[in-house]
Amino acid sequence: MFADIHSHIIPFVDDGAEDIPESIKILQMMAAQGITSVAATPHFHPNICPQPSIHAAVVAEQLEILKKNLPEGLPNIILGHEVSYFRGISMSDDIASLKMGKSEFFLLELPYENFAPRIEDEIMEFSLNTGFRIILAHVERYANFSWFPGILEIIKNGFAQAQAGCDSIVDSRRSKNTLKLIQEGYISFIATDAHSSTLRPPLMADAYDIIVKKLGSSLADTIKYNAESAISLM
Repeated sequence: MFADIHSHIIPFVDDGAEDIPESIKILQMMAAQGITSVAATPHFHPNICPQPSIHAAVVAEQLEILKKNLPEGLPNIILGHEVSYFRGISMSDDIASLKMGKSEFFLLELPYENFAPRIEDEIMEFSLNTGFRIILAHVERYANFSWFPGILEIIKNGFAQAQAGCDSIVDSRRSKNTLKLIQEGYISFIATDAHSSTLRPPLMADAYDIIVKKLGSSLADTIKYNAESAISLM
């Protein structure tokens, strides 16, 4: 059984599931993969909705509508958010509304463009000022950027943990780099980051099978335990 800390299964709120039937398809695929609990983490972009609490309220309403239409036997859903970094995030008065469930976990997406050293500083300030347990989403995607070693230092020094996507483990073109990050201890979680039943489906069991085969069952069990422990607090 698995816990998934990153997914886009709530319809009408971001680029994930486009409607309730698609949400159900994704959740059914998750159940077939052995996922029993999942954090729904729709994107928060400050340029689209500047006020976090308004975004959180809209998403919560859509989640309740979804839950009323779900059949039995699907994973339990916890409300979270995938928050795009924005300048001043460490000082935002409203940012706590975007934590994951009732926990102190906070899923943060780094920018792909216009990265500056101040961002590393602000991530550390964010961790220290709020006490949030920051999880950096799909960090393996940034591995080829010149600033990536600085992010690894933030992880190494305990200011954040990191999550990798199951798709980057299953995809043979990207798996070598992601498995290396896991083996070196930089990745605490893997998650589906599922967006649809076809274009980015949930691949949790497939990814764990590869980790067991390539890195051993002990490391796979640790990562599995990390997600289960985190989601139990949400």
